[in-house]
Amino acid sequence: MQHPWRCSVRDILDHLLKNSAVLVMFSSVTVFDSVLIEIAGRLVISKFVFHILVALEYALVVGDATMIVMFLILSIWNKLRRI
Repeated sequence: MQHPWRCSVRDILDHLLKNSAVLVMFSSVTVFDSVLIEIAGRLVISKFVFHILVALEYALVVGDATMIVMFLILSIWNKLRRI
């Protein structure tokens, strides 16, 4: 059964809005985390502890980016299967 043309437009718009929202959330969390690390750099006396915090920040950003890419690929795959 053939879907009407507006179903494809709706799917693309849905995909665009959801991924834009995820990108905004990821960006805001990354900026907030960067501000927290900047504050911690002024408050934490031990350089070792500060470097551990920075490494954890990088791990968090890489993990979040990986999850977002996986979500994006699965979303595209599911939309393409429907079309």
